[in-house]
Amino acid sequence: MALLRNPRCSTVRSALALLLPLSCTGDDGGEANDTGTTTAPVATTTNGTTTGPGSDDDDDDDDDDVDDTTTGDPTGETTGFECPPGSLECPCSVKMQCNKGLFCIDDVCVEPSSTSTGMLPPGCGNGVAEDGETCYGEAELFAEAGEPTGLVIADVDDDGHLDVVIARASENTVSVRLGDGTGNLGSPTTFATGMRPLDLQADAFDDDEFLDLVVVNNLGNDVGVMLGAGDGTFGAPSLFTVGMGPLAVVTADLDGNGGTDVVTADAATVTILTASGFGFMPPVTLMGVGAPSDLTLGEMSSDANVDLLVADGGGNGVFLRLGTGGSGFGGSQGFATDTTPQAVVAVDLNEDDDTDLATANSGAGNVAVRYGDGLGGFGPAIPFNVGGAPQAMLTGDIDGDTHADLAVAAATSNEVTVLLGTGSGVFEDAQAFSIAGNATAIAAGDLNEDGVLDLLVTHGTQDLLSLLLSDA
Repeated sequence: MALLRNPRCSTVRSALALLLPLSCTGDDGGEANDTGTTTAPVATTTNGTTTGPGSDDDDDDDDDDVDDTTTGDPTGETTGFECPPGSLECPCSVKMQCNKGLFCIDDVCVEPSSTSTGMLPPGCGNGVAEDGETCYGEAELFAEAGEPTGLVIADVDDDGHLDVVIARASENTVSVRLGDGTGNLGSPTTFATGMRPLDLQADAFDDDEFLDLVVVNNLGNDVGVMLGAGDGTFGAPSLFTVGMGPLAVVTADLDGNGGTDVVTADAATVTILTASGFGFMPPVTLMGVGAPSDLTLGEMSSDANVDLLVADGGGNGVFLRLGTGGSGFGGSQGFATDTTPQAVVAVDLNEDDDTDLATANSGAGNVAVRYGDGLGGFGPAIPFNVGGAPQAMLTGDIDGDTHADLAVAAATSNEVTVLLGTGSGVFEDAQAFSIAGNATAIAAGDLNEDGVLDLLVTHGTQDLLSLLLSDA
């Protein structure tokens, strides 16, 4: 199962099946050129007025004249008895979220600077990446306007350091933040996309050495290819029609001709765009995939063809379509998951050389794993609890022990849950790390270049990014 095609690629995205070790050295939706390298391993208040008991003015003893209305200050603090929902240091819950710029930790709305996941485990912070370490400390928050949704981590300015590109759904732009190798995210620079971008991939769509972008535009019913200049800037999008309501995109060289093909999950279909020169052949539509919420590519049948997995968010299942060679796929085979799968990955979790699948099931609060048989079949679903309506998931070697791990971002628990693989198909005890609320996507890459993957999460309705840097 070799889908990572270029050593310059440094992307890890939610629901994209990755190989171990987490690098870009095979055939996948990574860059299609052979010339560059990366130095890092890889795998986005206002306060209102309250009324409450007042206190008499020193110069007025008449209780009838007391104004018992108090107004909150711009920071969200209040001087009244009541605490406006969503304001700083006021109560919050799953159903009562915090105002933008704040997020809910321990049922209280707090500022980014006050967020902490506690002390680092023993052995962390010594600058040495050791097998089995999971050294995520305090979550650092970054303001990211425009409803950040999908994101990708890649070296888009060709300087050897990983950068971040984020789809801003309500602004119809992508935001580029250039990294410096220390874990800092640079100031955002935006570039126009189509209508309501939800997801994106970094790959090569022309014959230069630089990464380009493909962005899926939900209201435009198209994808936009944006050519990169190699300095972190991108040109205007060339738009290509796909199905109605596209929401996720993956890339790969499906037919082995060296071009980058594009596959989108649409509202009720999957669309295949096969590369032809500097464009695509007419789109091919696949039916019988339910109501897709996510998709991924991998080799599920050990025949060297690229296969397709589609999470059916409306049907509590996942559909497998085996590759037939070229860019074709066979009929759908359905496998039950748990309630409302939102993300799917394909990876060999039990190290038997057969690809397994895992879904993040929002309605059940768990990850369900099915072990593959190498023939396109899967065993029964085995649930692993993560809680909090999981929304996005990725796979990679998070703790450096060569075994595949999972990281799951939840929409309601304000946590990233890490499931460390053992190589036997089961996981160590889940580890949860606090982030902002309403997670929409997750990506991983070694942003501070300490040899360990860092995690980055987008929070669309809060206009925030949560960064969990590993302090090896």
